[in-house]
Amino acid sequence: MTKLSCPCNPQTEYKDCCQPYHTGTQSAQSAELLMRSRYSAYVKNIVDYLYNTTHPKVRTKRLRTEIESWIEEAQWISLEVLETKLGSKTDKIGKVEFLAEYKVKGQSHHHHELSNFKRHNNKWMYVDGTIYGRDLGA
Repeated sequence: MTKLSCPCNPQTEYKDCCQPYHTGTQSAQSAELLMRSRYSAYVKNIVDYLYNTTHPKVRTKRLRTEIESWIEEAQWISLEVLETKLGSKTDKIGKVEFLAEYKVKGQSHHHHELSNFKRHNNKWMYVDGTIYGRDLGA
């Protein structure tokens, strides 16, 4: 049987990493875990998870369509978490800075973002992010 590695951490099996979040059997216990699981959801085309883990106050009517469009456009390659501030079980907010590599039409790019997370109904939710660079060719 082939072991399927997790997109957010290739040294870990998907079933032991992000899959429990994607299937709803567990909730991410930190902002970083939510960010990692959202990255994996982009890789695996799990639109509902991305939509449902976006804070309700920032969900727009077009959000689902925007997520679907971004998923169709990009092929995600790798993720590197650069820094995490707050975002633990006891915090109300968290920040995660990351760098993700992806390809669009065969060309490599980087997405560098500082994401903001907030607890809502005792679950971590993505709020927004500052994008430092999206189309910086690799």
